[in-house]
Amino acid sequence: EMSLPALVDTALVKVFLEIDNNSSPHHRRHHHHHHHHDLDNDGPNLMEEEESSKALLAFLKQETECDLDLTEEILTKKGKYKELVAFFKSREEHEKALILLKKLARSRKNNNDTSSRGHRMMQGPDATIEYLQSLVPDREYQDIVIKYAEWVVKDYPQKGLLIFTQQRQHQQQPEMRNDSNIRKKATNNQGGGGEQPSNSSSNYIPARLVLKLLKSWCGPDIVVTYLESYLKNTSNKNSALHNELVFLYLDLIRRAKEGKGSSNNKKRSTNDDNKRRRKNVPSAEHIQVLRTKLIRFLRESRMCSK
Repeated sequence: EMSLPALVDTALVKVFLEIDNNSSPHHRRHHHHHHHHDLDNDGPNLMEEEESSKALLAFLKQETECDLDLTEEILTKKGKYKELVAFFKSREEHEKALILLKKLARSRKNNNDTSSRGHRMMQGPDATIEYLQSLVPDREYQDIVIKYAEWVVKDYPQKGLLIFTQQRQHQQQPEMRNDSNIRKKATNNQGGGGEQPSNSSSNYIPARLVLKLLKSWCGPDIVVTYLESYLKNTSNKNSALHNELVFLYLDLIRRAKEGKGSSNNKKRSTNDDNKRRRKNVPSAEHIQVLRTKLIRFLRESRMCSK
């Protein structure tokens, strides 16, 4: 029932995988077990393996006619997760890609597993962050970005912020398709509220929405880090956001003072310090830094309400 173009493109995936398999170290060790010139062949063969993997990845990033289900099955069996994510992305199957990325990010595979290399490359939040950054400029994907940003920000707060603060860098990569159209579309759709991005930021999820999300996901220190970055990198004219940062500074100073005063001992144990950090409460030594930041911001910002 598969169309001819789908049959051809899906068969091509199998060909690429066969070439990749034939040039793999495991295949070479098995095939040349009794030969003494293995070491001489290792260099060229490793290059062959890398080139065949690159060729498959480049092929799947294009708009192909590959059968979705069959290609997914083939790539999964071979542990080609990076290639599978690229394939899902080219088909705009973003939900499938992000579910897979989350699963891989949290997995711990046995090193002897044939797919462990692919798993290790995809462990941690980086691949998910990069994927979400590429979706942020298009408002159509706002709900998906929010849904899958949550686990990243909760598990990796500082890194997770990059989803909302560093799209520009990712957009300039050549593999981002229809980049100028996405930017035009998002700029034309940009709403009011003084949250228009400057040249150094291409984040089209409204800052007030990001703030609301961050407050529900993590502590005030992360919210402050986001707002500092946002106000620094945009020509924002929304006084509510400037006021918000002032109140957050004051809140952090208050929390730090309470944390300091809650102990009768002047010297706090390492355990107590760790507990305080886990609760996202700044340690006492940060009070002066926070005060300095607050005073500087009040002096520099012309948007704070008196």
